[in-house]
Formats: sequence, C-alpha cells, structure tokens
Amino acid sequence: MRKIIPFLLVLLCFAQYASSQNFSTATPFSSFIDVKDLHQHLSILASDEYEGRETGKEGQRKASEYLQTEFQKAGLIPPTADGYKQNFKLKQKVLANRKLSINQREMEIGEEFFVAKDRTEYNILSNEIIFVGYGINEGTYNSFKGIDVANKVVVVIDGEPKIEDNYIINVDGSKSKWSDRKFKIEAIRKLNPSLIIYIDNNYEKYKSYYKHQLESSSLTLAFKNKNATNIPVINAGQIVAEELLKANKKIYNKVLESLSKKKTASKALLLKSTIKLDVQFIEEDVKSDNVLAMIPGTDITDEYLFITAHYDHIGVIDGKVYNGADDDGSGTVALLEIAQAFMEAKKVGKGPRRNIVFMAVSGEEKGLLGSEYYVNFPTIPLSKTIVDLNIDMIGRFDEAHKEDTNFVYVIGADKLSSELHSINEKAAEHVGIKVDYKFNDPKDPNRFYYRSDHYNFAKNNIPIAFYFNGVHVDYHKEGDEVQKITFPMLAKRAQLVFYTAWELANRDKRIVVDKQNDFTDTK
Repeated sequence: MRKIIPFLLVLLCFAQYASSQNFSTATPFSSFIDVKDLHQHLSILASDEYEGRETGKEGQRKASEYLQTEFQKAGLIPPTADGYKQNFKLKQKVLANRKLSINQREMEIGEEFFVAKDRTEYNILSNEIIFVGYGINEGTYNSFKGIDVANKVVVVIDGEPKIEDNYIINVDGSKSKWSDRKFKIEAIRKLNPSLIIYIDNNYEKYKSYYKHQLESSSLTLAFKNKNATNIPVINAGQIVAEELLKANKKIYNKVLESLSKKKTASKALLLKSTIKLDVQFIEEDVKSDNVLAMIPGTDITDEYLFITAHYDHIGVIDGKVYNGADDDGSGTVALLEIAQAFMEAKKVGKGPRRNIVFMAVSGEEKGLLGSEYYVNFPTIPLSKTIVDLNIDMIGRFDEAHKEDTNFVYVIGADKLSSELHSINEKAAEHVGIKVDYKFNDPKDPNRFYYRSDHYNFAKNNIPIAFYFNGVHVDYHKEGDEVQKITFPMLAKRAQLVFYTAWELANRDKRIVVDKQNDFTDTK
C-alpha cells in the first residue's frame, strides 16, 4: 500500500541528500515498510494454497510467480537479459530398497532408523560393531582409547556427558562442540569406519520429519550430483540401540545413565551383534528457481548490493501444511517491502548510487542449494558483489527474549568487514533496536552462521550480515503460522536492514574486506 510523504519533508530530504548520505535522509522512505502490507503479503505466501512452498513442488512454483509479479509491480527490473528467474536443476532420490536388520530383527526405515540421501545405495553386512558411548576425544576424555575402528561399524550416542547442570568437556560447564551432530560425525569419519550408527535420543520427536525426508524431500544440485565417498551414517532411535546392546546383556537406558555421569570415557565395547543394511534410492529430476530483481544504481553502476531471503519451506507432512510464516515467510515479505521502500526513494530522485539486487532463494531448506547454485553460476560477477544482507526468520522471538522482544540477532557482520559491523550498529541505534550477538560467537554450538544462504556468499569472501529472531517452539512445525507473527517487530527489523542497505548503497567507497575467516563448516 502506497503512502503519501509530506511535500516539505521530501524537500528537507533533498537538502540532506545533497550534502551527505545519512540515515535521516532515508527515514521518510522507511515508513513504506508497512505492517499492513507485510501482513497482506505473508497471508498469501504462508497460506495453505502455497502448500508449504517446498522446493520443486507446486507451492514453491506459485510462490516464485507471486514474487516475480510483486517485483514487477513495484518497478524493479531483471538484473540480466535472462529475466527475473534463475532456473536450476536438482536431483531427487526416491526410496527403493529399505532393509535394515540387526541380529535378524527387521527395522523399519523412518520408524526406527533414517539415512540421508547423499548416496544412491547403502549396502553393508558386518559383525564388527563397536559401541563408543559419546564418541568424544578431547583432553582426558577419550572414547576411542586403545581401539581401532577402521573398517568397522561405530555406534555413537548423541550429545555429551553432563553432571547436574554442567557439561564436563568445557571447563566452564557449557556445551562443547561435541554436542553438535555434524562435528562429531566428521571427527569419527576421520577414523575411517565402514558405517556410523548415530543414536539420537530425540529420534521419536523428529520421526515424522524423517519420514517426510525419506519420501520426497532430500535434493542435490544436478551439476554436482555424485555419490558421496565419505563414510555413511544411520540416524537411529532407542529401539536400534537396545537391539545392538542386547546381545551383550546391556540395557541402553542404564548404559546412557552411567555414561552421562562420568567424567572419563568408558571403555569401548565390541558388540556381539550382526547388522545387515540394504537401502537404495532411484534418482528423479526436479526443477526450481531463484527470483532476482534489481534497482539500478545512479552512478556507481559496477557494484552490486544483495539482499536475500529464502522463500521455500518444508511442504506438507502427514497431510498437514507447514506454512513457514516465520521461516522464512517473514524474511521474504521483508524483502518485498524493503524493495518498495527503495523504489519510492527512486521515484523522487533519490535512487541508490549502487545497484541493489533482491534475491528470493529456493532450496535453502534442502541444504542452501539455491544460493550454492547462484555462487557457482552468478548472474552478477561475484567480484562486483559488495555485500549480502540475508534475512531468515525475523517475525517472532525466542524464549530468551519473551520479556523484551525489541531485539534482533545479527550474525557474521564482523567476520569479513569491520565497516559492515559498524554501519549495522549505527543503523540499529537509529532504528532503536537492540542487537544481540549471542549466536555470532564462533563457539556457539548452534552454528547458525553456517545454516542460511549468506554462508555461500561469505565463502566467496563477500561480507555478509544475517538477521534472525532465534528458534522458537514452532520452528519447522505446523504451528509456524501468520497469526503468531509480531508484525510491528517484523517491520522494525526490516527497517534495520533497509537503513544498513541504504548506507552501503550510497556511501562513496565500497566497504572494505579487512578480515579473514575460516569458512570450514565442521558441524
């Protein structure tokens, strides 16, 4: 919905703009980031009609069409002659064979165990199975002491030992990197086992999601689709753990209770069990796209600022639509409103000096696939891309901020550019919002820095800032609905992105890249 800017205020802005680029110049245009419009867009994109916007499905295609139409209506143009959409091909693996037996007891895939679709087949028969407890090797805690697990099946438990309220690996009692599933798996893979069986004590909680993944959702980019060469992993629940330990006359719950209270690792246990695994997938082709729209710069036309948000979600599970209003409907509608705010400035002669590209990304929920495709086949040379401001979940709040919701988590702004961090700090001060850097800590076990589309830009030495409201009870759940969005805070966080982008787009010099970061995702 358009707004009318008082004539005197526009004249004042012209005067300020002529002398300097500052936040007060942008203020009248920030009001175009409107609660009513945000609600209107989100009520459409996060409705059941869009079927959870799962990548490669009809709902995602509908969302793509909606976004292109809205960008066109606002007056944005395609960044290249190829149009608004960057199409890309994916491969989807469909489950064929699905057998796992332990001591001749058949296990049901999805119910008792889960395998990722990073290969076309899992085929293992072994009676060399070693239980390593928490599978940690740090300091005096060594789950692998005196054993060689090469070419053997390794059974490992999720998490790490904890005595009362304190974890024991980190001296300060906080969670260590060993609580991170991916970190632990990669550490064990280096020992060259034939298979890792990862016992997840929350398996039952996520079982419906695992089933959905197996039936339809795991995708890979077609251009890099090859069978994985690394060590395969089974994710399993308590039933698998009980069956594996039973032959040794061990009860899983008692073993777990004992392990969780010890400051030193228990000796690894050679299990008297046999495992037979035969799971196969058939490949099918899937199509998806990123939606890109641009506001051309006025005079610094060889530099591009990107603002991104992923518009896909996780689709329909067990007949229930997962609408993803916050994840990441909130970021997607913020993208539309920020674009409108810049276009309204352009209409009165105050367009950005640099080009601004708004990119709605798909495939994020499948492993950052749309952004990975983009950086491999960029429509704009990466060398001319000065920054990526990525918005992923800004419409709600987490448990840590239920008493004061005037906040936003900002992640990664200081990783490559000290100037970007400073600009964003000043923009937050102008907007009047508290910036929480909790998840910016490299030691944070959630490792959110690696979990959204900005990461693929950062890996290419492009400064990024990631805007986030934290994880709440409806994250990846059916309850992530429009009525639970806090629209005034959604607008305020979007305005923070707008002000930061305004300064980046209009300053005389491109922001510096004056820091180095290790971009290896070891989680």
